Amino acid sequence: MLSPLVQQTVKKKLSYFSQEEDKDIGKIYKFDKIQSLQSEEVYAIQNIGHATLLIQTPGFNILTDPVFHELNKLLYPAKTKSHISIQKLPKIDVIVISHNHRDHMDKGSLQEILRYHQKEGWPEPKVFVPMGDKKSLESFGFSQVTKVEWYTKISVTNEAKKTVNFISIPADHRSGRFGIDHHKSLVIGWIINPQQEDVIFKFSGDTRPLTDKNQKATDAVLWNEVENKKTNSKKSNKDVKLPDIICFEPSGPNYTRCDMDITHQSTSYSALLKFTEAKNLSEFSEKHHSEFLEKMQTVMIHHNKFELGPDRLNEGLFVLKKLLKYLDLNKEELDEELVKQKRKLEQDLDKEKLKEGTSFALRPIIAILCKQTSLLIHAKDFIINEIKKVTEKLESIDKEQVKECIIKNTIFPKIGERLNDKQVIHSTFNVENVQKYNGKNKPSTHDVQNNIQL
Repeated sequence: MLSPLVQQTVKKKLSYFSQEEDKDIGKIYKFDKIQSLQSEEVYAIQNIGHATLLIQTPGFNILTDPVFHELNKLLYPAKTKSHISIQKLPKIDVIVISHNHRDHMDKGSLQEILRYHQKEGWPEPKVFVPMGDKKSLESFGFSQVTKVEWYTKISVTNEAKKTVNFISIPADHRSGRFGIDHHKSLVIGWIINPQQEDVIFKFSGDTRPLTDKNQKATDAVLWNEVENKKTNSKKSNKDVKLPDIICFEPSGPNYTRCDMDITHQSTSYSALLKFTEAKNLSEFSEKHHSEFLEKMQTVMIHHNKFELGPDRLNEGLFVLKKLLKYLDLNKEELDEELVKQKRKLEQDLDKEKLKEGTSFALRPIIAILCKQTSLLIHAKDFIINEIKKVTEKLESIDKEQVKECIIKNTIFPKIGERLNDKQVIHSTFNVENVQKYNGKNKPSTHDVQNNIQL
């Protein structure tokens, strides 16, 4: 309705598909088939979309925050589709839920999963939910529902004699499904430890940065599970063998940061978090933090499906590219850039840019927008602040080491992409392939996140 009143350049920048990625599905999807774990694979992860992941270990299948359907078009406008239908899923042993927002706990998807298992004659999946959500899941038809508080541990051994530990960990976010039930149920993440396998998963779900106290407690849980691996039985700390540590972290929403910071981690924070975790883990053990960094991979989730705030498709790629660029700056240059980015907010440059790109008739609407918006001009001061916090904590790691580790250990899987253990370990972030919003004739983002070398 307002389209004739807005310049084409502004419309393009406000579009979720600001680079017309919807016209090239290869920039969004990688339609890998759902398949059983192969004999040579230790584990596999598959990005179904948003925070929905299929995690496979030998003889055991786990599903996180299942959402396969379109949700409310006003509150949760889906811009992309989930990969595969529920009828293509393998038998699911356990479903874990982080919180009850509709983009993480979808009634229709969960009920269809249950009907599918009944049709196939499979056992009903066990469902682990935060305290306050058990009745909802039971009303959806599930009978194998367990509610948990923070730091609750559940061990599950299935008919294949495979045991997996599930430990609930803190998250800092809002809950609520109806607009009037905020904070009536808990919000959590999960540590998932297949006891017989050489891997541990951390699923953060949806959270803002944790307090130092809760972050240390979470890392203590992680270290305890590393120690209790069957392969580490009766070993001293220095002799403990470290498994792969796969951390599923939210990639935003990133903007507008002053609004999102109270409920959501930014992409840059999620990428830098591994350094804080490695430092904490080294304090619990007799190992150097570099040993943990070598085994940790950050897999970005919670993006590229729903239009949440001004974030556009692949917003996380742009944030991470800027993070890596800032890591090349010295202290003086970084301080200058911080002042520049803050000035964007202080001078309300976003509103000025909106006025330039729209007709006079829209000026009253622009005038009532809240301060420090990031619709057209994205202030990136938060990235610099997060760099400063991490580098101050880790005195023995310089910014070049941080940069190298982020490139090596950060993955943005496309919707539908399946990665096994070897592919996860050998994935790298190729910053040269990240196109600018207004870039022309630049390389495609088709394979930006994973240059697989096997």
